[in-house]
Amino acid sequence: EVSERIVRRIKVVRTTVDRVALQKEVGRHIRAVRGKRTQIAVAEAAGLARTSLINIEQGRQGTPIHRLYDIAYALGVPVRRLLP
Repeated sequence: EVSERIVRRIKVVRTTVDRVALQKEVGRHIRAVRGKRTQIAVAEAAGLARTSLINIEQGRQGTPIHRLYDIAYALGVPVRRLLP
């Protein structure tokens, strides 16, 4: 019999892994949509530091929904294009 505490712990681990995978996938989409535009140009247009955009694209940093809208606006696409 699996204790409820272990089941809860497993659910937390799955959520964390899914969140990390989601961050990486969103980052891949941003990078693909950015194309040949420079990171600095997109970051400045979105009101971000270049290092933040780099971290977001590489999946090391999550981004709140309002920042996704800023990035989408800077790229000239609807926010849904940045989502997997």
